[in-house]
Parts: sequence; C-alpha cells; structure tokens
Amino acid sequence: MRGKLPVRCAQLVAMCAVSGVLAACHPAEAPSARAPTVSRARPPETLAEVNRTMVVPVAVSDSAVPVDLRFDVPSAPHAGQPFEFRLAVLPQALAHAVTVSLEPSEGLSVQSPEQPIELGKVEAGTVRLAAARLLSTEVGTRVLRVRVTLDLPAGTDSRVFACPVVIVANTAR
Repeated sequence: MRGKLPVRCAQLVAMCAVSGVLAACHPAEAPSARAPTVSRARPPETLAEVNRTMVVPVAVSDSAVPVDLRFDVPSAPHAGQPFEFRLAVLPQALAHAVTVSLEPSEGLSVQSPEQPIELGKVEAGTVRLAAARLLSTEVGTRVLRVRVTLDLPAGTDSRVFACPVVIVANTAR
C-alpha cells in the first residue's frame, strides 16, 4: 500500500495538469468582453463520438472491472451556479445492472439526480449516458469521484474514477 502513494500522487498531479488544459478550453473572461458560453446541445451517442468529444478520467481503484468512463462539462462551470456534468459509461462485458454513484470532493455538491443512478442492464460495447447537476461555491479545481458498479454474472464489483472540474469566477456583476 505504501508504494502506491507516489503513483496516486503522480496521477493527481497529471489530473491537475489536464484540468489546467481543460480550463483553457473554458476561459473565465475574454480580454475586452464577457467570454462566450460554450455549450453542446446534444450529448454524444456513439462510441466514436464519446471518444472524440469527452474526457478520459483517472482510474483511482485497482479493480479490473470491465468498464470505462468518459465525462464532459458542456459549458464553463461558474462558482455559485449549478452546471451540467455528463457521463458516458462504457461497459466491456454484459452486466445485469449498472449503478453510478457520484462522490463529490469538498466544495462540490450534487444537486440532482438522487443517488445512486441506476442504468439497468447493459451489453459490452454499448454507451450508457447519464447527467447530473453539480454546484461549487468556490473557484478552483474540484474532483468528482465516480463509482461505477457492475452486477456481473461472476458477482458485483466497482471501479472508481476521478474527474477534475475547474470552477471559474462568476463574471456576472
């Protein structure tokens, strides 16, 4: 266990670096005017669209559960304003049921939906979408841990992912 701490720290540093890149995609203010709101009207539907438009989170559990995850924040999240957080669950095996639990870090809260999110039965190679409304009252990087639990023929197991979200200052004055 002790040897895994440096690896986890390195993953967290890499995640923060990625979140800095993500912050550049959603600037808080333009030099002379308010930044345009970036929003994608419809979520991706196919595996190719998911892989092209959504972010790969950091897997933080050592579990070998056959599932992957992608996430997206369609518009820049502002402090004190609820924002949409989209998930794509990518099962790699048949599962009788899939459950998604959102575990926010300090300073971040889940407004909706009720937890856990039940996605039902899934087949390998499919895309299951879910969305949540989150809120942070403070500017900075927050981490949403997403626990995906699969009810497989061999038993129930979970995999945990860390999704960094950069909260920017509210520009409305």
